[in-house]
Amino acid sequence: MEAPAKKTKLDTENVPNATASQSVSSSYHGMFYHLRLGMVILLHSYNLHRKGTLPHLSITMEDCEAGKFDDIVIRYASSTTPKGTIYIQAKHKLSSENTKPLTEGDFFTKKASSTPFSIPMYFRSYLDHYRPVSSGSHAYLLCTNATIDDKMMQYFTQRHYDVSDILSFCDLINATCYSFKREGKFAALFKDLRRVSLEKLGKLLATHAKTGEEINSNDTLIRFYHNLIAMSVERVTSSVFTFKREFWTAHDATPMGRLRIIVEREYGKLPQNKPKEEAIQLTISNAFIDIPNTATNTGSVDQFCFEQIDRIIHQFCDEFLLVCGSKSESNLLSDAHELIPSWVRDRKGTFENLQTLLLEALRGEGSSTITLKQLKEKYIEVNANESFNMLRVLTQEHFQSVRNEYPFIELQEDCLKDSSLYRFICNSSSLDVHCFFSKNNVNVSSIIIAQASALRQYDCLFVNASSSQVKGNIREIVRDVMEFLFDVDLTSRYIFVIYGQPALEDIRAVQRHSSKYKIKSILVQQLTEDNLNADRFFVRDLTEEANERLLKLHKHFTIFGTTITFNRAVRDDDTLSFLCGVLERCSETDEQKNEYCNNKSFENISKWYISRSIAYYGERSSIPVLQEERIELEYPSDLQVIPFDRFSLESSTGLTHLNSAITLPSDAHLCPEELKPNNEAKVHIILDDAGYGKSTFFIALASHLSNDKPSPFVIRMIALSYSADFARLKTAADPSRMDDTAIVRILYRLIHLTLCVSNVNAQSVRDTDSIRERADEAARLFTISEGKVVLDKDQISSSKLAVEELLELRLFAEKFNEKQLLLLLDGFDEIAPHYKQLAIKFLSRLAGVDGIGKLYLSSRPYDFKAEMEQAFPSCKIHQLEPFAMRDELRFVHNYLTSELEAYKRCEERDRITVVAILYDRLMESISELKSIPLFLHMGARMLLPVVRQHVNFEQRTISHAIFNPTNNDQLRMITEFVDRKMQILQIGKTGLTDTVTYNAAQIIKNEEARQQLKRRHLLLALVVMFDKDDRATLLSNKEQLEVARCLQKLAESNEKTGIVLGVRDDVPQFSHRIFAEYFAACWLHEHKHRAECVSFRQSESYRKRELSRVREFFDRMIQIG
Repeated sequence: MEAPAKKTKLDTENVPNATASQSVSSSYHGMFYHLRLGMVILLHSYNLHRKGTLPHLSITMEDCEAGKFDDIVIRYASSTTPKGTIYIQAKHKLSSENTKPLTEGDFFTKKASSTPFSIPMYFRSYLDHYRPVSSGSHAYLLCTNATIDDKMMQYFTQRHYDVSDILSFCDLINATCYSFKREGKFAALFKDLRRVSLEKLGKLLATHAKTGEEINSNDTLIRFYHNLIAMSVERVTSSVFTFKREFWTAHDATPMGRLRIIVEREYGKLPQNKPKEEAIQLTISNAFIDIPNTATNTGSVDQFCFEQIDRIIHQFCDEFLLVCGSKSESNLLSDAHELIPSWVRDRKGTFENLQTLLLEALRGEGSSTITLKQLKEKYIEVNANESFNMLRVLTQEHFQSVRNEYPFIELQEDCLKDSSLYRFICNSSSLDVHCFFSKNNVNVSSIIIAQASALRQYDCLFVNASSSQVKGNIREIVRDVMEFLFDVDLTSRYIFVIYGQPALEDIRAVQRHSSKYKIKSILVQQLTEDNLNADRFFVRDLTEEANERLLKLHKHFTIFGTTITFNRAVRDDDTLSFLCGVLERCSETDEQKNEYCNNKSFENISKWYISRSIAYYGERSSIPVLQEERIELEYPSDLQVIPFDRFSLESSTGLTHLNSAITLPSDAHLCPEELKPNNEAKVHIILDDAGYGKSTFFIALASHLSNDKPSPFVIRMIALSYSADFARLKTAADPSRMDDTAIVRILYRLIHLTLCVSNVNAQSVRDTDSIRERADEAARLFTISEGKVVLDKDQISSSKLAVEELLELRLFAEKFNEKQLLLLLDGFDEIAPHYKQLAIKFLSRLAGVDGIGKLYLSSRPYDFKAEMEQAFPSCKIHQLEPFAMRDELRFVHNYLTSELEAYKRCEERDRITVVAILYDRLMESISELKSIPLFLHMGARMLLPVVRQHVNFEQRTISHAIFNPTNNDQLRMITEFVDRKMQILQIGKTGLTDTVTYNAAQIIKNEEARQQLKRRHLLLALVVMFDKDDRATLLSNKEQLEVARCLQKLAESNEKTGIVLGVRDDVPQFSHRIFAEYFAACWLHEHKHRAECVSFRQSESYRKRELSRVREFFDRMIQIG
């Protein structure tokens, strides 16, 4: 049966609470003293190691082989002690107990009792664990915070140790170290320890006699008393002995007599009655017992019997040290903190981690021994050096970013080994700073350095001298980290890489620290001109595997929503930095790219977008509203909460539309056949009114065209963004007289603006002129010859084009020459009338260039049809088909899917119910306007909060309140639409950003302009809604003159809100009658107290049927207040 494991203090002690006993508290404070003394010793010893005086060290907590000196066991090697062991017993006294010094009675007792400071007790433990074969230096320490009485100096003498000695920790804890004197009372101590050992022997023999257990040489105490045992026994059989008669009759003062007294006493304490003397027998190993011939002994009997044990007593006294008067456990804590190396910033956190290491050893969790290697690993594991941790994180972030940009950069080993960089890394004696000169950017240089370092199993620490984390502190950070690496044996693993233009003094500091701490450093120097000392690398230097992977994965790559073949963009003699610029494009995900992309623009609307059909302009299919069968809902009107299952749909046509709208796959990806690139017409024009979805359609069209094969280069441009460019055409030559090269160079500028600036009008012309200049510089590198773009290779090689600019130029040339350049110009009407003629001439001239695959234009009609047909003789002019009932239902379904997560989880039948109800509410709120996409979207957005409030998807119920007429506020929807259109005119279409709306002066200016614009619309609406006699009644003469001026201004120019399309036969043409009705109601409401208005509202004219909606709007305005 195995002996039970030794329990540590922590196995039997718990943290005391408010009601814990004083004994538990005392034990707990002792544990802290033990733990914190261990921390001081551990940290002090490590500091000696850092100074080179202690090459080897291990510390064991609660060493089961050390007896009473088990609290802390230190095994070490130093310059003066090849092998040493220190055993420590830690005894702490509370301040309430520590008022009197320790006296002779505390240390020396008549018996080897278990009092805390009993020297006999510690000697007995020494005997228990004595190992005669152990070599090296040994010291046994009894360490306490208690002091000793002056009289104790009869026994002890003070010891002093050099600061480089491991025992110098005694000075750190303010303790005094004592060893035994060989004079004074030493003889009495010696005699007492002899007595203790003899008592221990007697008890041991009595136990063996009682149990019959064989005595052999495994017990060191029996070996020490071999002579005395041999004198006291006689053989009965080969292995059985009994005590001699001389043993039983020996005088009490003789060694044999003293042993007999002890054996008799101890034997009697054991179970069973004391037997006769003859019955006491011992089983002794034949190999061990050797009956001595006492006649040959020339010394005294005492000398003969105690010779071996006396030697051990002297050895114990030489090795025993009393360390007393140390600081208390609470003060040791601050001492331990001070011993932590200076490169530790979080001293408290690191201390707690190291203390946990000791605590786990103390508890016996895992290994109870802590080595230097473990300590260094712990410093590394807990990120003790914040600067090192920061550099590792920054390095990881930097290199991860680099690898994300350039995952396929892998250079041939021979190319790397032929570099001066590699020669520096290989030279073990070179601990200076190596300057790595390169024209590559820092990221490419980082990859090259890392690959060269890896060939020699080095890791790199990248230090950006210009980063916010390092700038201004680089000297301290580098010294801090290098010292740490030196102290934890990592200098042969890391190379410092400094970049970011450090100052000269910083470079010199790096040189000093590299030499002191024996670590390599590399300084990255980016060049703008060639340098003879620079290591140069090209595309041809890539490994064969890297080239294969590169060409396999990047035969084509996507840029600006189109693709280009890799070998058309990159050549073998291109620099590595240019390749990396191209690879950067390859490695970016769509989310990471912040560039022009038609598909990304379409993704923003795809969730709710409905594919559109087109018709030739003027031939739009027209289905009267009455022919569209309305969905009739039936439900129990007496219920306040109606289950989904209680709704029924009565229209078979409506059900068919509902089912197809919800169940059929999305058709958002469909494109009208007439507009596909294979159509013979080169120019397509979309003319339609405001709100019919031209811009949204162009977003979808650009995306659809971009996905065609082979991949075209599709550019969707907003006409208003190029007002400044069209203005400058006025001072240039007539576009119709320009040659192809001049026209295409202007186009290149417009395309470059589109690709590089997300919103041209959000910046000043001065800000964007620098972009125009770069575009013009690139455009001067090509000419048009025989309908193809021809690049001037010599000029390109000497130009200073950035990687992206050269890539863009090569892409443009590739797509132009393959006739894969498709242009979409949205909102042509926005630049009319000021630049209309110039723009038409330019676009007409551009359409005649061979390299343009297709040209698509969109505009409000404004009577442009004839001009367009003249400018583009073979063009096709289209208009968008209005939404049919199935389109409207599908839009409602798509909108709910994108906005309501609960709706997405519904079963199909429940979705049909919810869509039918929302569609019914839309019919009530916007009626015939629902076929206009903009109104349908606004109506759905207006009703979404009503759906959230009244539809419970979990319980599958709908509140009857959803049918409340107040939820179908048509007035609110029209008001929001008008406000939105006016805001677009004031912000979006003037080139301003929304930030100006917070400017106080701009707020006043915008409000004045909005009021003036609104007033014009009010007066124009009166012309539509009221006849001449009614207007004469309602308006003053001044107001009637103002109406005439508004009509004249409208006829001379184009109103930009899209609400009024023009004037015909002196009658304003509103895009929809409901706007005229709304503005007429607004005018009546603003003048409701005017006598003429009051009188008019009471007249029969006001009661006409055609004014019913005017009356509804007016009454609602009165109700709202």
